Amino acid sequence: MSDSPELVVRNFLACWVKSDIEEIASFFDNDAVYVDGPNGTHRGLKDIKATLGNHAELAPSTTADIKAIVSDGPTVIVERVDNFQMGGIPLYLEAVGVFKIDTDSKIKRWRDYYDMKSTMDQIEAAGISVSE
Repeated sequence: MSDSPELVVRNFLACWVKSDIEEIASFFDNDAVYVDGPNGTHRGLKDIKATLGNHAELAPSTTADIKAIVSDGPTVIVERVDNFQMGGIPLYLEAVGVFKIDTDSKIKRWRDYYDMKSTMDQIEAAGISVSE
């Protein structure tokens, strides 16, 4: 029996605390699409894994504080606050993610919406240098 789409998303968000890119990637279908808000669209597991690996490297051990979660069939919408550290400085990112989970309990599509400026403002205020 496969996991419910909501449980898949909850487990996916929970695994970010370890920043194990292999575990994170295991949640995705090979042909998945990840739309990273202002940072563009990533297609296929290889591209998604590389992108998320960069995120995990910059901000290891992210915890997601779920504010609201709604499921309708294979679609899960989650409002959350991602809490992480960069250079030992605690930061956060408020986001809304829309997930489409396939019949094999894999993420087929993930769209994340957030305000990049507010995050960059926090990073700048903390005096953290981030090379792009």
